[in-house]
Amino acid sequence: MGKFEKCAIYIVLILIVLICLKIINVFQKSTTDYDEETYAKVYEQYNAIEEENDEYGVSRIPDENSEEKQVDDDLVLGTIEIPKIGVSYPVISTTTAEYLKIAPTKLDGVDLNEKGNCSIIGHNYENDKFFSKLGDLSKDDVVYIKAKDGMKRVYGVTETKEISANDVSCLKQNTDEKRQVTLITCTNVKNKRLVVKCEEFV
Repeated sequence: MGKFEKCAIYIVLILIVLICLKIINVFQKSTTDYDEETYAKVYEQYNAIEEENDEYGVSRIPDENSEEKQVDDDLVLGTIEIPKIGVSYPVISTTTAEYLKIAPTKLDGVDLNEKGNCSIIGHNYENDKFFSKLGDLSKDDVVYIKAKDGMKRVYGVTETKEISANDVSCLKQNTDEKRQVTLITCTNVKNKRLVVKCEEFV
């Protein structure tokens, strides 16, 4: 085989590798990024919080005796506990404006304690209920998630940040097979959200 043929083969191999890398990149993008339809759906769910907020972004407190406080056990995925800030609530499987008056709800992603990113959203109530004290959490603070099967896993806070209300990047599922929980609530600034990222302690 001549020098020219060898060079041609090398060029072809390089092109094949580049094409393969491009295909992998496109596949990864398609599995972690949202299309327009999904983005619109998640954005609508985000706005379910906004509908219950006052002008400062803090949620109004529902009546303790209201029927709104009732929820079918079949809708409960499990529980979330955060000892540092006194959080201990059921997690409801579906996000609606009504369910958000009762307890934190699953907004998007995998179910509790599955590999991937489970996003849980909760109101920021003025009387320290639900997720009003998420801002007090810091790195490595402990979060306990108990699924309906009774399995309880321990997560640690990895990041706390404020985002715009239409930013759904925190919901992405590219977790490298790790179990992650994303906690989301309102802030005192209109159209802003507080996000706390957590990852299972291993």
